[in-house]
Amino acid sequence: MADETEVPLKEEIRELNKTVKEMLDTQKPKKFRSLKARISTTKLKKGYVAVVEIGENKVVNIRREPIVDGTIKLNDTFHAVTDLEIFLYKPGLGKAYPMVFLPKTRLQAWSPLSTELEKPKETYGQKYVMARMESDRITAKKALGFGAIVIGIAVIGGIAYLIFSGGFS
Repeated sequence: MADETEVPLKEEIRELNKTVKEMLDTQKPKKFRSLKARISTTKLKKGYVAVVEIGENKVVNIRREPIVDGTIKLNDTFHAVTDLEIFLYKPGLGKAYPMVFLPKTRLQAWSPLSTELEKPKETYGQKYVMARMESDRITAKKALGFGAIVIGIAVIGGIAYLIFSGGFS
């Protein structure tokens, strides 16, 4: 009686192992598709790219940022970007989107295609970054306040009254 129950269990285990192996062989890996990396046509025309920001603690954030004068602004820091560091992300059969890999600790974008000898020094993007920082600098407007205007009108009105009414006599 024990022999009758062992044979079907072994066969059942073999069949299960075969089906699991078949399922693993036929299962295709899923492609990575990020909705944040997609950029609309109007934003493409305005110079936006998908930025893969690599943080200090190896956290990756994907977002869309414009390239202005060869620089990208991430929160409070500026980074230099050249055309050699822009890659194309093609999620499917549609169009390709520009993408930049940007470590938060470096001044310029990261390119896996350039070797150590071909890489320019870290200082090549400083002039672009400095120019962008100066153009984004907030300048205080020297406008007179409402109170200063009212006081000025009152002083001018008082002087005009004294002149037209006969003066100090």
